[in-house]
Amino acid sequence: MGLNTTTKRVQDIVTDTRRTFGDEASVQISDDDILRWINTAQREILISNRILKSIGTTDVVANQSEYSLSNLNVVTIQSIHYGGRKLEWRSFQDAEEYIMTSDPLKMLSSDPLMWYEWGGVINLYPVPQTSVTGGLKIYYIKEPTPAVIDGALIVPDAYYENVLQFVLSKAYELDEDSENSQFKLGQFTDRLATLSEQENTPEIDTYPRITILAEDM
Repeated sequence: MGLNTTTKRVQDIVTDTRRTFGDEASVQISDDDILRWINTAQREILISNRILKSIGTTDVVANQSEYSLSNLNVVTIQSIHYGGRKLEWRSFQDAEEYIMTSDPLKMLSSDPLMWYEWGGVINLYPVPQTSVTGGLKIYYIKEPTPAVIDGALIVPDAYYENVLQFVLSKAYELDEDSENSQFKLGQFTDRLATLSEQENTPEIDTYPRITILAEDM
């Protein structure tokens, strides 16, 4: 599928940014600036359009309700399945209220029916009564590996213009040109929405991020 072709490199963005912005001598913006903006753009694209999809598994342990997914580098969880069945997601507040009302001592032990998250830890309820190897299957968006100046872009070529628009927006912002900065940011957002429709991705549940990403400026 054309939307998934990935051939563009970081240096392509650097060259096009300098040519469009008019700073081919690297007087106003550095390669480090551009690289930082590229990484921010790619994170936003991957999270918004759910491009970097991954599946992970973890073992279920009898009488253990808490599971850390730190080894998966999760940005956003799409869904969690147990025994081939999708678990219901609840916010921490809703889950806490439900459990305090129906099972305040948290004594119920059975196949889990729902999950909630707190501090990067997944909680299952009811508490699993049996151990299952690879019992949890997690569908998630993976945190991207940061790009390097002599490396390739992570996003497909179809999103090249989005990365360029975002980087130019930051360059104009640094230059205190708010009009062009906002214009490029608007192009980035609008085109991202268009590509999302072209991906024909069905709407599915998306749950809160459990890996906090520092905002690059």
